[in-house]
Amino acid sequence: RTPDPGPIGELVSGIGIGELLQVEAPGKEVVIVPVRDAGEAVHRTVQLVADSVPRAFSIPATDTQVITVGHGGAA
Repeated sequence: RTPDPGPIGELVSGIGIGELLQVEAPGKEVVIVPVRDAGEAVHRTVQLVADSVPRAFSIPATDTQVITVGHGGAA
């Protein structure tokens, strides 16, 4: 499959085949945050979407998307 254009498209294309790819995103439109467990994943996601991203980029939290590689599990 040819990746969709841009860093977000490349990330989504990888996720579509079950892979979490490192993508070049000079504008920081894609950030991958490694975590140890499901609880930390939830904590970091809420922190990033509710506070860090809006503050750093001057955009509302409602304009932020969270993309994940899998479904189910504890998180």
